[in-house]
Amino acid sequence: MPHEAIQEVHNKNVVDMATASNRMVLFIQDGSELIYNKHPSTNGLGPTTDAYGQGIMFHTCLAVEWSKDASPITIGVAKQTPWIRPEHSEEETKDIDQKEKKSWVWLNTLKVIGRPPSNSRWVSVGDRGNEIYEYIVGAKDEGWNYGLRSKHDRSILVDGEKKRIHKWIRSLEPKGEYELDLRSRGKKFSRKVTLKIAWDQATMLPPTGKKGKEVAVIYVRAYDPEDEDLEWILVTSLEVNSVGYGLKTCWRERHGLKIVGIKYQQKKMCDI
Repeated sequence: MPHEAIQEVHNKNVVDMATASNRMVLFIQDGSELIYNKHPSTNGLGPTTDAYGQGIMFHTCLAVEWSKDASPITIGVAKQTPWIRPEHSEEETKDIDQKEKKSWVWLNTLKVIGRPPSNSRWVSVGDRGNEIYEYIVGAKDEGWNYGLRSKHDRSILVDGEKKRIHKWIRSLEPKGEYELDLRSRGKKFSRKVTLKIAWDQATMLPPTGKKGKEVAVIYVRAYDPEDEDLEWILVTSLEVNSVGYGLKTCWRERHGLKIVGIKYQQKKMCDI
């Protein structure tokens, strides 16, 4: 039985519950992989992120009810797509990588789930791998709001002047602060930090050499002036009016979830 058929009823129930919810629903997307390195006779596998890996790529979208006044409630898996990364030679690597950067699976997930109902508060959430121009344009065309972690130092327009996103947003003065409890990681102890928050609107330009339309977006930077490694640069379609209102898309910490045996990183959200 195909994977899609096994999950069809569950996926429909999750989307129906999200439709009935009166809270914000985060559709959290991320990729994972099943590695079968010890199954040399298994056919139909493809390369994984491990240079010598063979396996199946999995893309999962988890629906979570969220509000700042209550604990998040996991609804379930709204969509899960298994796919095989094609074999390719070193000469083909660049072309294949360029095609994969389009990451059809991210946008196709939203298309399969469907357009958000009127008066709903559905937000697609993704990490750095989701920050793709074609996805950002396509998500808005499909009626979705999104909150993503910025990856590429893109060209943007600010008041008609062309700039680079990273240098520009790091030059902005903070407009507010947010206290955050950090768990210990590596050699750093758990601690409470005060993040500075800066944001402004810009126009995202199509990547160099590509045709496309300009897209109005909001960029947000959350950072600790005393720790250069603690920084989030986010891009969103949501309105940001103040530190305490509008945007709820700052990744706070990660909790491992088990979804059909696959470790999935849920991004909790904080109100900024």
